[in-house]
Amino acid sequence: MRWLTVVLMLVTGASAAADSLNIDDSKLERLGVRFAPAKSVAEQYSRVLPGKVGLPVSQQHMISAPLSGRIMQINVSSGDAVVSDLVITVLESSELLDLQRALLNAAGKHQLDSEAYKRDKTLFDEGIIAQRRLLEARYTFQQSAASLNESRQLLQIAGMSEQDIEQLETKRKLTNRLSIRAGVAGYILEQDIGVGDYVETGAPLFLVGQINPLWVLVDVPEELASQFSIGAPVTATGCGDTEGKLIAVGKSVDPISQTIQLRVEFSFKADTTPCLKPGQFVQARIKISQSEAIFEVPLAAAVHHNGETFLFVKGDSAIEPTLIEVLSRHGSMIRVGGKIDENTQIAVSGGAALKAAWLGMGGSE
Repeated sequence: MRWLTVVLMLVTGASAAADSLNIDDSKLERLGVRFAPAKSVAEQYSRVLPGKVGLPVSQQHMISAPLSGRIMQINVSSGDAVVSDLVITVLESSELLDLQRALLNAAGKHQLDSEAYKRDKTLFDEGIIAQRRLLEARYTFQQSAASLNESRQLLQIAGMSEQDIEQLETKRKLTNRLSIRAGVAGYILEQDIGVGDYVETGAPLFLVGQINPLWVLVDVPEELASQFSIGAPVTATGCGDTEGKLIAVGKSVDPISQTIQLRVEFSFKADTTPCLKPGQFVQARIKISQSEAIFEVPLAAAVHHNGETFLFVKGDSAIEPTLIEVLSRHGSMIRVGGKIDENTQIAVSGGAALKAAWLGMGGSE
């Protein structure tokens, strides 16, 4: 009460209006009040939002067992970089022998049918056989060609290269070991097998991921989602030199957390180590769409009354308590919007004394 009395004595000559303060410069100096212009900022970012790094769906490649068999060799581990033609594991499979035998049988029958068709065509040209016999030979030849092509494709699906298939047809040497290749360039993210494991057809072996670009999935309260627009820049912890871009805003609300998921894409320069890793939790800030000017002022300049925030603005003849909206806080500074501009002089110190004088004249807090 004694401190408030001193303040009221200093503003004895002030106007009785609750919406302004008339205090001369000497008294303001005694109160420790100092004014400075409001500083505008070119862009406004959201408060810190939690996010999780993930891989785009199109960049996740599951390598599964093409045949049942036993894992005999593993050449990579989680985290290793791979190229598409790298053999990452070797599978021993009796099913592979069956497919190879089927190919050799189909190749042998195709050769016989081809020779028979050529012979019948010669006989038909010489008028020795009827056309029906030639058509039957041609049909048999075409069927065996289709069967041979099917056998080749089944071995390709199983993982044999075209070169290995050609050697099989030429040398007719069977093998029960299948070399499984990565198929894509990327990194081994998951390894689901060990040497000696028996796997069934279709069992997952490895997950290979391409980590450029990466997604950051950010959950924001539903009422804040309208502040963000597609294409908005995004920053993330640990990525000071790399800026992401908002590429999608969810259309549904999580029923439990009442949040909407935002999808941010981070692209990295070639031959550089990404600053993010799949599965990592990060803190993100997203540029806010703004239609009005944003200003940055010291946190100490803001005073609170009845759930609202004010700045004391120096006018031509009085000091006006001016309502503002606090948009975000960054250390000892806050970013605000309201009826101020770059020419506005705001009280950056002595706000508590001004508030006491203001409330002392205009009512109780």
